[in-house]
Amino acid sequence: MKEQKALYNRGARIFHVLMNVFLVLACVVLPFQTRWIIVPAFLHGGYWEYGTISLYASEGIVWCAFVAWLFADGLKKWNKQSPWLQEMMHFLIRRWWVRGGVMVWIVLQLLWAPRTVAEISWLIHAMSVFVFYVLLTKSQIQLKVIILAIAIGLSFAGSMGIEQFGSQHIEANTVLGISAQKPEDGGVSVIETPIRRWLRAYGTYPHPNILGGMMVLGLFCWLLFFILADDLVDPIDYWGRLIGIVGVIATSSGLWLSFSRSAWLGWLTGGICVWVVVVIKKRHWFIPVLKWTAISVVVLVVVSYAFDEPFRARTSFLAREPVYGYRLENQSNVIRMAQWKEAYEIGIIRTFGAGTGVGNYTAWVGIIYPSLPVYNLQPFHVTLLLMLAELGLIGFIGIGVLVVQWIRRYGTHAWAVSILIGFAVMSVFDHYWWTLFPGMVGVALFAWLMTQKISTQVQLRIFGK
Repeated sequence: MKEQKALYNRGARIFHVLMNVFLVLACVVLPFQTRWIIVPAFLHGGYWEYGTISLYASEGIVWCAFVAWLFADGLKKWNKQSPWLQEMMHFLIRRWWVRGGVMVWIVLQLLWAPRTVAEISWLIHAMSVFVFYVLLTKSQIQLKVIILAIAIGLSFAGSMGIEQFGSQHIEANTVLGISAQKPEDGGVSVIETPIRRWLRAYGTYPHPNILGGMMVLGLFCWLLFFILADDLVDPIDYWGRLIGIVGVIATSSGLWLSFSRSAWLGWLTGGICVWVVVVIKKRHWFIPVLKWTAISVVVLVVVSYAFDEPFRARTSFLAREPVYGYRLENQSNVIRMAQWKEAYEIGIIRTFGAGTGVGNYTAWVGIIYPSLPVYNLQPFHVTLLLMLAELGLIGFIGIGVLVVQWIRRYGTHAWAVSILIGFAVMSVFDHYWWTLFPGMVGVALFAWLMTQKISTQVQLRIFGK
């Protein structure tokens, strides 16, 4: 009996180590868009991203970590002869009835969704993201290790963005899942000025707005690292300072060069909230927040001075008088205004508040405009209203109940409120947090960051002792 218990304990430890390795690896490679396209989807004669069933490399690593966690937890409880299966079923019935109701409603929407494959694709990614969040919350890895793994991966994406904008060319890379982009090609995200077309930084992501949003996440990770890394010993402290500085420079550069106005605004509002917290409650955060803010602002000043033309174009909406010559900026504003009418017709007139089915909003846009090419069929850019249109009133209320419960449990302390406000601002202007796997992972990471309560009162010494 003792030998059997020892064997179970040894097996649980091995699987626990494997789970930690897979989880840290997943955090590092999350920005990579390497994936296996299982079933490609087409709409109006063109490739349709929102209906394509695919498996990202990071998803596979997350599921490997989940399997290792199941074995580690199962062996541990089996060794204690705990009725773990009964405990799990009791937990699901007692605590998950709202989640179960939402899932039942989403499955029911398959009955009237125009493209069931789009809903299946969304559900696969949503399950992967949920598993990733659960693993982050269950992990016993030191917090600084997880934060550093996430931040380094995002800093790599920011560094890629610097190179892309500097060269004004993106080469295809199968390993990273990057497609070739040139500013003169159609369908590429650019800033058009009277003089030329500027290619926006994509990093490792499929769109510059996603890069911008994830860079905001990366900057919050680096800020948390600054605050948490106070107990590094001297031989490592110098490396910690260097890694922190380089990371913030790379990440903030990726943010500014993505030219994502929603990400800029998210960083600004989140940063202001952090400063309010510093002044009112967490005055021991002053030095880390000051250094974090100073580095980000200095990078902004340098980048905007070096590339003033695209920055002037991207901020032309702030001009009091009409600014001519920025055709794409004006076109973007017109499209976003027209989407409100589309959302009303789809959400109210066509589906009667029952929802299009998750992942099916663009399919309904295609039904309304059958002659439009697939690249013009875009989701509604306001995340909350897009969720309402796809989930319907019943599903949206269920999700709202879950979100409110989660915020009441985790999102009432100072750090969580700052992150929540920054994320909420970005979600008002972009849809990828709900529609695409990279954005959904970002939601999980923002939510996990909000659960971290920072208690340390000593800041990291970056610029010497």
